Amino acid sequence: SLTLQNKMDAVEVRLYDIQIEIMEAAALYAEFGWNRAFVVENHDGHVHSSMDCSTCFASTKFGWLTDYSGAEEIEIVEDAGSSACTICYPSAPADILNREPRIASEARKAKQAAAAERAIKAAAKVAKAKAAAATASGEPLLVPCDWSNRMEAIKTERTARSEWNSAESSKGWTKNEERLAAQAIRQALIEEALAGKYGVSVEEMKAQLKAKFAKRRRD
Repeated sequence: SLTLQNKMDAVEVRLYDIQIEIMEAAALYAEFGWNRAFVVENHDGHVHSSMDCSTCFASTKFGWLTDYSGAEEIEIVEDAGSSACTICYPSAPADILNREPRIASEARKAKQAAAAERAIKAAAKVAKAKAAAATASGEPLLVPCDWSNRMEAIKTERTARSEWNSAESSKGWTKNEERLAAQAIRQALIEEALAGKYGVSVEEMKAQLKAKFAKRRRD
């Protein structure tokens, strides 16, 4: 369409103007010259003084560190640290080349940001799990099974309360003494864990659980 053609023509004009600006800037650099710095984006993150380093390839992608245009070489090298290319900066002191770089490529920054985000999410997940746990420490509550000799891990407060209610309810219908004894131990451990989590006595927690159980039965 005419509108699309007009847009394409405008883009071509702008592209031509940009190419002219690049040529003018390149001519100024060729005439006067000044220190520049480029960081490799697609490989090792090395910092170079130009994009013509013998250690780079046609496929190398550079990020232009414009904040370092015209900077002293020592400033660039100090910030580049171990990322400084020893071909581009052969006079860089060994102690500087052993430092952690303060200059990072966009790829490295993105990777670091992603790692930080994953760490934050992981920490939030752990915090959420601990807050939902039946224990003050956030660790699972270990109780004996009422039907086998093994231990069972109760991970959440909600499950702990449900298990306590289930044990309380079974008192009204089972006559199995061993099972009742096992459930009594489970209830006692749950009462102790919840009491520790909320900073109350075991007796007070037991009373709270019994009251809620009775109310639920009435409802």
